[in-house]
Amino acid sequence: MTARTSARIAALLILGVVLFQLAGVAGAPIGAYTQGGQHTGALDTNGRIVAFISAFLLSAMAASVLARVGDGPLRNMSDGNIRNLSNLTAIYLALSVFLNLITKSAQEREIFWPLSVIMFMMVFNTLLKTPKK
Repeated sequence: MTARTSARIAALLILGVVLFQLAGVAGAPIGAYTQGGQHTGALDTNGRIVAFISAFLLSAMAASVLARVGDGPLRNMSDGNIRNLSNLTAIYLALSVFLNLITKSAQEREIFWPLSVIMFMMVFNTLLKTPKK
């Protein structure tokens, strides 16, 4: 798989999680599927703030992975910044794999553990196949 293809798949999946987080911000009853399943139903105010911040950061991560292959809104950033942001995205997703594996929420684990593995694999493939400028 090419770096561009894996970057686009990763960005699409990450943006799907962004939409999920924004649904939580809007009051969707997703509490059992996020933030360790601490809430049933809709997120409380603090949970919605966390979901909003997460959506913002994940959007930047998706854009950084696309920029790594010369696509997306951050493609004109410096190579060093793109490299740093995309590397941080890989680290974040590796941590996400671990955290989604050990969460107490069975619903969150069943959906987000496999998804986080796929996202990490796509980002890792992108990083491996792009030049280190």
